[in-house]
Amino acid sequence: MQTRAVDAEPEENPYWANARGEDTVRIRLTGIFSMALLLAIGPDVQAQQTNSDEIARMLVTDLSPTASMESGQWLTDTAHPAEATGAVGIIYVHIPGSAGSVSIHAGLYSLYRTGWLKERDVTGLFGMSPSDAVFLDERVELTTLTLGPNDPRCCPTQRQRWSIDRRTGAAIRLN
Repeated sequence: MQTRAVDAEPEENPYWANARGEDTVRIRLTGIFSMALLLAIGPDVQAQQTNSDEIARMLVTDLSPTASMESGQWLTDTAHPAEATGAVGIIYVHIPGSAGSVSIHAGLYSLYRTGWLKERDVTGLFGMSPSDAVFLDERVELTTLTLGPNDPRCCPTQRQRWSIDRRTGAAIRLN
C-alpha cells in the first residue's frame, strides 16, 4: 500500500475552475506521488498514459462537490504501483463560506483495461492524513488522525483505524 499526497495551490495553474468559477485550481503533486503515479498503471493498461494530473483530475471529478480540492491521498493495494489494481482516493474540499474548514470525500477504485474507475463512494469516514491502508478481500482498513481530547482544532493527533466494506463503501471505526 502506498500513500501519495496531493496538494492544491489555487494561484498557480489552470486545471479546474473553483466553485465560484472565478479562479482556477492547480493540483500540484509531490515528487514521489508524481513518479509513483506515472508507474501506477497495471499490466493490462501499460500503453495507457496515467499520470499524476490525470489521477488528480479523476479524484476532483469523481469526488468533489465544488470541482476543487485542498489536498488528497491516493492509497494503492500494493507496495509496487505498477502492480496496483485497487485504490482508495481521498480528497479534502474547502467548505464554502467557512474559515478554512474542509470536508472529506472518498471512493474505492479498481483498475480496468481502460484505466481507473470509481466503484463506489465511501461513507462515514472522517479524519486527516490517511495512511496504513491494507486491502483485504471484503474490506479496506486504513488509519486517519482525528481530534483527541486536548488537541487544538488545527492539529489532530488521535489515530483512528477504519474498516471500509468493499461492497457498500461504508466505513466503520475499529477502535
